Amino acid sequence: MKKYTAASLILLLGLFFCLNSYAKFDDVSLNHWAYSSIQKMEEKELINGFPDGSFRPNNSVSRAEYAKMLTTVFGFTVRTAEEYSNVLQYVPDSNPDSWYYPYICAALPCMFAKQTGFNPDGEMTREDAAHSLSVLYGYIEPLGDTITASNVSSNVLTKFSDSAQITDGKKDSVALAVQNGLMQGKDNGKFDPKGPLTRAEICVLFMRAMDMKGLPPQNVLEHLQGSGYKIVYEPTAIELPEPPNGEIAVTPDTLSSPSVKPEEGNVSSSIAAIEKKVWELTNQARTEAGIAALQYDEKMADVARAHSADMDARGFFEHNNPDEKTPFDRMKAAGFRYSYAAENIAWNQRTPEAVMQSWMNSPGHRANILNENLTHIGIGLHIAENGSYYWTQNFYTPLR
Repeated sequence: MKKYTAASLILLLGLFFCLNSYAKFDDVSLNHWAYSSIQKMEEKELINGFPDGSFRPNNSVSRAEYAKMLTTVFGFTVRTAEEYSNVLQYVPDSNPDSWYYPYICAALPCMFAKQTGFNPDGEMTREDAAHSLSVLYGYIEPLGDTITASNVSSNVLTKFSDSAQITDGKKDSVALAVQNGLMQGKDNGKFDPKGPLTRAEICVLFMRAMDMKGLPPQNVLEHLQGSGYKIVYEPTAIELPEPPNGEIAVTPDTLSSPSVKPEEGNVSSSIAAIEKKVWELTNQARTEAGIAALQYDEKMADVARAHSADMDARGFFEHNNPDEKTPFDRMKAAGFRYSYAAENIAWNQRTPEAVMQSWMNSPGHRANILNENLTHIGIGLHIAENGSYYWTQNFYTPLR
């Protein structure tokens, strides 16, 4: 056995202490797998440790904590709680007086939420992180009522043995995050979509994204922060004023117009005429913007009509149906293969002119209508028995 003198032991111990003294946190050693990323985040004062000198790298992160980390690291403008007063209706489970409220309001365009609320105390999952990064870097565009995915590889998820566990409505987001190097799978060949994110993992994810892609494109950040702070995949129906007599309110230009009014016994042809009028108005807007007109696809119109009818039949108003099937799932099920695809929905506008005005006044809907990468469209109108109007615009570009 090799012997050490007292002096050499002191020297070795002193060297060991010196090396470890560079570690900022008591629980993150120099050989910790996430040390470099944690160090960089701390040096930039983007993600800090705790008062007791620990970082707690293995702690899972709540959705509220993630919202703060996301908006801080990537430079979101976080306003005061008072300026987000219009958001409370979308996050009824969140306290406007809480520390996290401004952060979740700022992060809403990048994060999923349900009608029941944001679930601020719930654990942030890997699939939801994939979605937020795909949005942030412009691979997914879910602003207001719109959702756009581009260039999704159909087989990128097959390498994960647990790909079936990824929520249907989030598969494109995960695929794009993996495809573009923003996220990776686990060493065991799984993606672990429902697994909670730890503080260490978030540091690594964020640093990898910035090292590979730089900061998110400025136009994407501006677009996200100008989206009206609407929730991804949640309904944002146009609210019509309720008349004093309590009857159903309608817009001034209703279907009483002879050119679009459905006649008894000829509803389908009349509705088809209305749909084609929306197509004409869509192309008119594109022409005025110097963008090529969209080709009409009757098969895609059938996909749109089915979704409009389904929203009425099952009582929802969202891009994802109650089975968690996304617009892209429905398009693929109908046999479409695309390089770009998007969807707009609307409720209760009574004429083509009214629904187009609503869409063009919304940044997200307008962006889809004027998207130069889209070449085809199908439009579906469903009129419910109670007189409600459900509109769906499906856009796509065939995969060549």
